[in-house]
Amino acid sequence: MILFHVLDEAEATFPFQGMVDLKDPESGESLVLDAEGIRGDYLETLEALCGRYEKECQSMGVDYVRLDTSMRFDRALVGYLSQRRARF
Repeated sequence: MILFHVLDEAEATFPFQGMVDLKDPESGESLVLDAEGIRGDYLETLEALCGRYEKECQSMGVDYVRLDTSMRFDRALVGYLSQRRARF
């Protein structure tokens, strides 16, 4: 079993600059923040979250593959399958 965790490229890199207005698509709530001031904490938190996902997947025998929308899915899949073949 494989979990492909697909993030938007902006989620993965947090490229925003200056004051940004982020809106929750479900609640409609808005949060205005300084992108440069929050970037480091955001990326650190994202890495920790993805690490937890990966660890949980490993504990269940599930392969975890993290992707973002800047990556071509076909190449990512071929790369994964090549790595998997090398393991077995």
